[in-house]
Amino acid sequence: MFLCSGSSELNNCSIYPEWQLTSDHALLMVTIQIADEFVQSSKFSLLKESKEKEAFVKKAISIIKSLDTSNLTNQESVEEVINLFALRIEQA
Repeated sequence: MFLCSGSSELNNCSIYPEWQLTSDHALLMVTIQIADEFVQSSKFSLLKESKEKEAFVKKAISIIKSLDTSNLTNQESVEEVINLFALRIEQA
């Protein structure tokens, strides 16, 4: 294991020579703190059998039908169609 000499991880390591058994290597255990991070997420849902769900499904079908897929000849053109689809679905 390689750590920078000024690394704060060096303050959180332990060497266990008694655990080396028949090896000539000693176990080095390093504890690295992971910062808490809040990732905001959202979930959109529609009630089953609702008018909103029915309207969204109709809109999604319309979006799919309107996509121009006649010129999907390379990765960039496929990504453009996918991004357009995602944008329109998000707007719906």
